[in-house]
Amino acid sequence: MKKLVLAIAVSLVTLNSFSQNTKTHKLGEAFTPDWYVPVVYVYDSIEDRKDHIKAVNELNAIRKKAGKPILKWDDRLQLAAVHHVKYMQYCKKHHLVNEQFFAEKDTAEDRSYMGHTEKFDIPNFTEIQEPFMRVRLLDRTVFSEMTEELGTGFTVMGFNFCPHHWASLNNAKWDAVYAYTDPYTHVTIVILGKYVTVPVKK
Repeated sequence: MKKLVLAIAVSLVTLNSFSQNTKTHKLGEAFTPDWYVPVVYVYDSIEDRKDHIKAVNELNAIRKKAGKPILKWDDRLQLAAVHHVKYMQYCKKHHLVNEQFFAEKDTAEDRSYMGHTEKFDIPNFTEIQEPFMRVRLLDRTVFSEMTEELGTGFTVMGFNFCPHHWASLNNAKWDAVYAYTDPYTHVTIVILGKYVTVPVKK
């Protein structure tokens, strides 16, 4: 019965999302730019969100064992994730090579639309060239710095195969984290943030 109610609720939300163009991107809401056809949710599913939070908890256990502060899951980092996901969606839809490194990778699927930079001028979008510059999308009274990690279809624990990604995720300078897997591009984007003042645990 619960599954039936959930299915009906999802269907109603999906139908509603086609009838309006969302201006702000809050948790669970859809964004439907003119140049993008499939509806994408930030979070598409409760399970996706749970998987990412579970993985962050596993990462935090490793950080804690190494004497590093744990990362706080913070939805306020979502704006930076959504911004860059929209850019990569456009690159995929229009077959733009975002970064040559991903174009040359020996993978079963074309991942040339992936990349950290935003070098193409796309319609109705403000490009912010480098990840660290996207901190301006965030509340600057909360975050002083940010960075991002990109992967394909896995959680933060899936980054352990790459020394560079793994070092970043385990860097003690970061206080907060947000992760999202986009079903259209299959890209997992992880945003790491540094608080202006680390919140005191109540």
